[in-house]
Amino acid sequence: MEKGNDNHTSHGYKGGRPVHPTEKQIKAMEIHLKNRAEGRTPPWKEVMVQAGYSKLVSENPGKQLLNTGGWKQMLAEVDEKPLLARMREIALKSKNENASLKAIKELLLLKERYPKENKTVKGAWKEREGVIFND
Repeated sequence: MEKGNDNHTSHGYKGGRPVHPTEKQIKAMEIHLKNRAEGRTPPWKEVMVQAGYSKLVSENPGKQLLNTGGWKQMLAEVDEKPLLARMREIALKSKNENASLKAIKELLLLKERYPKENKTVKGAWKEREGVIFND
């Protein structure tokens, strides 16, 4: 990924010019993905400090990282199809019930079909093939 200097824009553009992620944004993404792959979910401010941001700046990860043009540009470059295909495979074919239910939940959240508040998904395990990507 190319790096740039601007990190306070929306939609990856500022003044009609594309915005590129900074070195710190790229490093934060790498640290976040490594943590997730290892099953850890540290707070964003911890990830930011590890990536080289100051403690003061890391107190506001939304403004200083997650809502920046460079961060959004990195996310826009991710091809979602293989990720969704793998998640769907886990949801439908995993013998690990916990992994399957987590994948089902994530897919339903992405499709904005996950029940809100105190509602539950009844029968999702038995009917999971009909619940996910019924297209």
